[in-house]
Amino acid sequence: MKKILILFLVLIVASCQDSSQSTSSDSYHLLPLKSILVFDIQSLEDLNENLNQNEFLASNMESKLIVDLKDKFDLLQSVDPKLSGLLSISAIGTKDFAFTFIVNTTSEFFKAGVIEQKSSETYDGIAIQKVQIDQKDFYLSELSGHQVISTSKLTLENIIRNSKNNLDLGSAFFKAKKASRSRDLSIYVSLDHVDLLAKSHFQSLDFDYENYGKWMVLDTDLETQKIWSSGVVISQENKHSKFETLEGNTTENSNFAEIVPLNASYFVNFSVKSFKNLQQKRRQLGYTDDIIKHRIGQYPAEFGIIKIDNYYLIDFKPDDVLGFEEEFLQTETQVEEFRGENIYQLDNFDGFQHFSPLLPKLKTNYVVNHQGHFVFAEKLDQLESLLVNLKNNSILSKTSYYKETADDLRSSYSVQIGFLNENLKSHLSGKSTDAYQKSWKTLKTESFKFGLAQLTNDKGFTHVNFSFGSTENGSSSNLKVNRIKFEKDLITSPSYFINWRTRQRDIAVQDEDYQLHLVSSKGQKIWTKQLDSKIVGDIQWLDIYKNTRIQMAFVTQNKLYILDKNGKDVGHFPLSFNDIITQGLQIYDYANNGKYRFVVTQNNNMLMYDKEGKNVKGFKYHASDDKIINPPKHIRISNKDYILVQTESDVYILNRVGDIRVKKDRLIESSQNEFFRYDDQFAGTNTEGQLVTVSEEGKVNFNDEDWYDGHHFAANNRNYVVLSENTLHINDKKLKLDYGLYLTPQLHQFNEQLFISVVDEQSQNIYLFNEDAELINAFPVFGSSEIQILEIEPGRYEILTKGDNNSVLVYQLSL
Repeated sequence: MKKILILFLVLIVASCQDSSQSTSSDSYHLLPLKSILVFDIQSLEDLNENLNQNEFLASNMESKLIVDLKDKFDLLQSVDPKLSGLLSISAIGTKDFAFTFIVNTTSEFFKAGVIEQKSSETYDGIAIQKVQIDQKDFYLSELSGHQVISTSKLTLENIIRNSKNNLDLGSAFFKAKKASRSRDLSIYVSLDHVDLLAKSHFQSLDFDYENYGKWMVLDTDLETQKIWSSGVVISQENKHSKFETLEGNTTENSNFAEIVPLNASYFVNFSVKSFKNLQQKRRQLGYTDDIIKHRIGQYPAEFGIIKIDNYYLIDFKPDDVLGFEEEFLQTETQVEEFRGENIYQLDNFDGFQHFSPLLPKLKTNYVVNHQGHFVFAEKLDQLESLLVNLKNNSILSKTSYYKETADDLRSSYSVQIGFLNENLKSHLSGKSTDAYQKSWKTLKTESFKFGLAQLTNDKGFTHVNFSFGSTENGSSSNLKVNRIKFEKDLITSPSYFINWRTRQRDIAVQDEDYQLHLVSSKGQKIWTKQLDSKIVGDIQWLDIYKNTRIQMAFVTQNKLYILDKNGKDVGHFPLSFNDIITQGLQIYDYANNGKYRFVVTQNNNMLMYDKEGKNVKGFKYHASDDKIINPPKHIRISNKDYILVQTESDVYILNRVGDIRVKKDRLIESSQNEFFRYDDQFAGTNTEGQLVTVSEEGKVNFNDEDWYDGHHFAANNRNYVVLSENTLHINDKKLKLDYGLYLTPQLHQFNEQLFISVVDEQSQNIYLFNEDAELINAFPVFGSSEIQILEIEPGRYEILTKGDNNSVLVYQLSL
């Protein structure tokens, strides 16, 4: 998969080129012998236009991946735009590269005035001109009616010497040339040497280029919303492609995409219809010397390899599902039932040992049968995560981009390789050199979500077709999910914590042993901290020193903690308390100047501390001796600060020092729901199911709504939401939900975009609506706690919730 992306990046760089003459066949004999990539450009003028109009390429022109490569091609900005030729990237040793342009002309081809300096020397009787353009040196010679210009003098000297000795790229390259259909752009790839180019971008590779053949040619069409390539892979004599082991096996009308989760990076799938023929081919190609028989050979099947994060899954879909299940699973141990599916632990399953080089080495310790797909994994939680995606329909087959891309290609093939670009670029970033990690992460793939390549073996050739295109919005599935499993059951809802240094979205959650865990959104452990008791309420963010270094703050039953990004205590914290803390921590920053007030509630008492951990002078709560039933809330209206305190008997609106600021004209026997700022008033509900509003002057209004006892209420300044039994009210709109055990609805405001989430604890379903009471596509999804939503970029959101008792779910939603 890296190989394909690298090709496109280099292809992007070729946007500096232009031509209209055909390439002479003699030009190919002048190519450097260590060429890695060769671009045969028939019409640079047309190619330049197509490259600039392609949405994917145009949107990434500022990426360092592109900028650095374009810098190597500055030469082509200086040549006559009417020229044609061959452009070669070749190796110099193992780390450096030469860029060579071969033109079928003996005429001057530089634009007037671009050459700053010129000198001349000879090598083996051939003149070499050294020219300087934009303070960069290039070397130019005329050979066999062609002009050859290179960034490397050594490479040009080698071309001169090889030309005199009639040395060229060899028969495999010229077979590839013969197979090419010579479109506007044909790309030749040396599979022997492309790893050298890949290593200049990546620290590690998990792709074996040489096992795919000797040379590949891709005839490429560039459209505004699509990149399409077709070509062949040529094997060298006595050196074969690993996919030749599949000769005689084709996959037709596959439904493999129904098992690929949307958090996958890439996948490979193929079929083995005859185990006997496969083993004969493996012996013929040198992958084994043994005559192999195995009971798995009785089951013709379709295979799939799915890469997710840092692990693989293997999908095995036999024609005889019941026979395979009886043969292999009847004696295995069922370790759990998860989401209605039985997961088995395997005892030394060795069925896949005889499929090299097609399958990765994988310890197949667990398996689940999902609708005839037997999916094997090394770890139990990897199958659990897969099932979470499957049950949410977060699968490739449900997406419009897969359907449209697959329609571009054939329904039968030997091997199919697909990649989900958003996930793949994160995978590539993790393997990239330091210089390019950020560039991979920020590569813009929003409109180009998916690419698909097919390889088909036919009479000694491997035919390649590739489609990488833009699709319209309207996918029936736009949600993907990652599952993070913990050893112990969780007792709090997960909370986001943004690492101020890396901007990484980390996740904090507490387990039943009172350990607070901070993990990445991929589940990687960052730290664990032992706490004294359960966290009460929510975890808050703050910047206590006003230096952009974010901390987290919260209370347990007896302590107030402030922790830095490494889990270390900050300043004078934690503060300890003898009496039980009964409500979640509240943090007030009245003037948004960093003078934080930390509010701790203990039954009927309210305490306030500054960021030094000292009692705030002047504040004293004395409004009531009744129990406080919700966290005291800071509300700002008309540049005035109010503290709203709900007790069992009334609602009190205080000033900064704890005195009554708003004298109400009526008592309010509030429900258990919080009060909010709504329409520049204080708003909540009472035990009679009425909407209660209080003005700044203290006027109390009771609005009859007939909301049932036990209703839920939430609001922001422009909207309110009520759930009364199974009726959801979003402002003046109503809709019926299934009966269930619902948590209080939440409002999530992002500029003008409003989402309303509702969680049914009974069915463990999360519903997400817009402000028009329309259910968001792909919902409901599985979840068992209130959610947090972050907008990670325009139109893309990340949703955090608790899954099973010991897991956290991270959904990504694209709208």
